[in-house]
Amino acid sequence: MKNSLGAMDTEENGRYPPSQKDIVINMDLTNVDEKLIEEHNEGLKDIEQQLSDLVEITNDISHQTNAQGEDIKGIETKTKTAEANVDAAIDQQHKASILQCSARKKIILIVAIVLIIVIIVIAVPTAILTR
Repeated sequence: MKNSLGAMDTEENGRYPPSQKDIVINMDLTNVDEKLIEEHNEGLKDIEQQLSDLVEITNDISHQTNAQGEDIKGIETKTKTAEANVDAAIDQQHKASILQCSARKKIILIVAIVLIIVIIVIAVPTAILTR
């Protein structure tokens, strides 16, 4: 008959049936193996949780990056609109400057004509009176 270690329980093979001490040691080794397996499983669960947390963090970063990309596109669009508005404002200012210069020339011409008329109005009666 074989014992739990696979050896014959007879004196023929030079072995005796396992003693109680051998059985206790064998049970302790079994308990140690079970504890190691438990610790290993807990370690795997911890790694699994950490990987799950990492995936969640990566997804959050991805969403934030996408949102920031949309914000940047919005800023880029607004910048282009502002640039076009500045260009239009420069054109309008240039046109206004030309119109202002033209208006000054017209005002000077009108003032000159009015002065000539005033001089004529004053000079003609004086010339008539002095004759």
